[in-house]
Amino acid sequence: MLKYFAILITTLFIVSCNNGTTKNQENKTEYTSEQTIEPIARPKAEKSSATSENEAYKDVIFKTLENKDFKISDYEGKRVLLNFWATWCRPCVMEMPSMNNAFKQLEAENYVFLAASNEPIAKIAGFAQNMNYDFTFVKADDQFRPFDVQVIPTTLIFDTNGDVAMTLTGSMAWDETEVLKQLRAVK
Repeated sequence: MLKYFAILITTLFIVSCNNGTTKNQENKTEYTSEQTIEPIARPKAEKSSATSENEAYKDVIFKTLENKDFKISDYEGKRVLLNFWATWCRPCVMEMPSMNNAFKQLEAENYVFLAASNEPIAKIAGFAQNMNYDFTFVKADDQFRPFDVQVIPTTLIFDTNGDVAMTLTGSMAWDETEVLKQLRAVK
């Protein structure tokens, strides 16, 4: 019995480990650190739904670790990297050193990095204190509403108008030259 259990666990581990890509519900490959980032391209016919989506995103209330409310719209005029993560998510935690390096390089270029978890504030604050990163940790709604986050880490990049310029799923090497170049291209 133990032999079968070991084989099952090994098989599940091998199947869950892949070449750095993930598949979405339409079985299309989504971005990982081995692929390039592409800005969101919406057909002109979808512009009104994209506008209402962006408006909804701007009004979502987050909490600081001091339990104060804020919205993405509070950062209008700045570019915002909003990363959805959790303390138990290994890929989320593993990408944070590179995210911190990218933040240090982009902070002077009008960028704000927000790491949003839906865990209790005390848990987020304990993690933040132990890790000592320079970007901002925040508390998100329990279900990451209305962002429809299906997998973490998921990252949204907002331009200076507060509109979503990119959506990325999966962990990233944020401090790679090509990634930094594409982040800098967001206006």
